[in-house]
Amino acid sequence: LTIYGLGVALAILFGNPFV
Repeated sequence: LTIYGLGVALAILFGNPFV
């Protein structure tokens, strides 16, 4: 995984596109 990939995953999980 990459930092960007983790950001996308978190954005989906939390419902907040903070990427």
